[in-house]
Amino acid sequence: MMRAWFMVLAVGVAGCASLMGPEAAITATSSNTLVATGYDEDKSTSILKAEKSVHQHCRKQGGKIPVIAKQQTVYQGAYDPTVSESAKAAGRVASIYGSFEGYAVSQTLSSPTDYKTTIEFACR
Repeated sequence: MMRAWFMVLAVGVAGCASLMGPEAAITATSSNTLVATGYDEDKSTSILKAEKSVHQHCRKQGGKIPVIAKQQTVYQGAYDPTVSESAKAAGRVASIYGSFEGYAVSQTLSSPTDYKTTIEFACR
């Protein structure tokens, strides 16, 4: 039972740490806007990383407000996204019941760059 709680805690901490990672790449475009790019194995986390980067960048520019021109999220994983999501869900269940091997196998079907979110923006 203790091992199961440890695994749940470890997965939770890893999930939070991925949101607190380094700022996503910010690049300038020829149309005087900026583009933030966030990557993750999870679609919503990819979006959160890009959005966090946009807000941090504008805050560093003197607290300016971000104005979003365009946002796009694409799946670029090696496997069908439904297969990857099902495998990750099965892995989470396996880790709750103490099977680290089941969790590890499920993670081989995804990568930290499965989802790519790009946000074109300006700080006003």
